[in-house]
Amino acid sequence: MASKLWAVKRTVPVRGPSGKMNPGMTITKELSFAMDEKGMKALAPTLVGQTISYWDGDTELKHGLVKAAEVLRGVYGKPFIEVEIEEGKTGSKAAPVPPV
Repeated sequence: MASKLWAVKRTVPVRGPSGKMNPGMTITKELSFAMDEKGMKALAPTLVGQTISYWDGDTELKHGLVKAAEVLRGVYGKPFIEVEIEEGKTGSKAAPVPPV
């Protein structure tokens, strides 16, 4: 069984009060990597200003600009990187999932 190298978890909703998508909205994601905290502290600052791609659910690939990145610890002490992503800053549209 392959190990999971990273995972993305949504921590705030990306839809506005009306239920419609807000272009340019900043969302927060948790990124978990198979590395120690020292490595994450070195990686986190390099993410700021970079374009990142992530899956919204299982069907929609989104892109956004990382505005902030911080190393935090989870409930059981496991480190992760929390990033703030500004959606729609890359000018690209969501890519469809290829058929399997």
